[in-house]
Formats: sequence, structure tokens, C-alpha cells
Amino acid sequence: MEVVHLYDGHEQVYEGRGSVPGVVWHLAREAAANGHDVTVMERQWAGLDAHATHDGVDFERLDLWTGADEPWTRVPYEQVTSPVGVGQLVTDRTNFAFEALRRLRSRSFDVLHVHLPFAAGVLLTVAPWLRDSTVYTAHLGELRLDALTEDQRGGGGSVEDDADGSGGLEAPAVLSAASPDVSTRRRCRSCPTV
Repeated sequence: MEVVHLYDGHEQVYEGRGSVPGVVWHLAREAAANGHDVTVMERQWAGLDAHATHDGVDFERLDLWTGADEPWTRVPYEQVTSPVGVGQLVTDRTNFAFEALRRLRSRSFDVLHVHLPFAAGVLLTVAPWLRDSTVYTAHLGELRLDALTEDQRGGGGSVEDDADGSGGLEAPAVLSAASPDVSTRRRCRSCPTV
């Protein structure tokens, strides 16, 4: 099976990196170890080759005209605090999506596994033919519970109060209504509702 992992995050996918890139790396490496052809598409980072192979995983790095080539700069949840930052985020992730689309059109693959909603949302909107082969993982660890108001936390219950670690909390209505995760899931035919 040919699998492409699409990661438009703010750090490099490789072992020992943060939570989402670490998940992408481990999934890709294990699939490759089980005999699948696996490619990770990510942005071109300073000092890294445009094409590389590590532990059987091919890396295809996209040279973009927007964003940063240094990890941990232009972090999405920091960018959305200002109108200029939101504009930069939208422009950067749209640029990523169109460069990824250009490359996806010229290759065969069975599964496109997307890990963040930004570029994936653009891709699945402008290229609906990708929907049937797309799997989307919503990495929801970005929600900081301490940023919620007392009312949003349901009266201040501790996160440890429930077996699942949620403290019985639901995401604030604004996150549910305007969530890029929900929007991406709706565009992906093979994405289950969890």
C-alpha cells in the first residue's frame, strides 16, 4: 500500500519531536516496517534535503514562498491572536495545500493521511477527488483547558475527575462552531465521527 502523510505543522517530523510530529513519525515508520511505501510531505526546513529517506520513510519537503523554514516560528495558535497573524496563517497553509496538491497529482497513492486541518481543509475543498482516499486524525491536544473560563470548565471541575481525563468538559461552543477540525472532517468521506 502507498501511504502519504501530509503534515503542515510548525516543526519537523522525526523521532523525538513534539506530540503531533512524533505521532506522524511513528505511524509512518511502523507502516514502512510492515512493508508499505510511505512518504511524509512536510515543509522544507532550513538545512534539510528536499528529499530524504529515514528508516524506510521517504520525506518530500515542500519549498514554499510563505511561512518560516525554522521550526517553532509562526506557530498557528500564536498567529491567530492578531488579524495579521490570521492572514499569514491562511496564506501559508493555502500555499502549502496547493504545492502538496501539485505533487499529489503526479503520484499514485492509496491513502492520504492528514494530521492538521488547515492545509487539509483547503485540499479537500479544491480537490474533492482526494476525499475517498483521505484519512484525517484530529490531534486535539492543542486545547488548553486552563484557557477556558470557569463556566466553560463546567464549574471548575478538575481534569482528573473523569476516567478519560476530560473532567467532563466539552469544547466551548465557538470551538465547536468554527472548528477547522470539524470542517475538515465534513469534507473527508472516510473520516469517522468520534
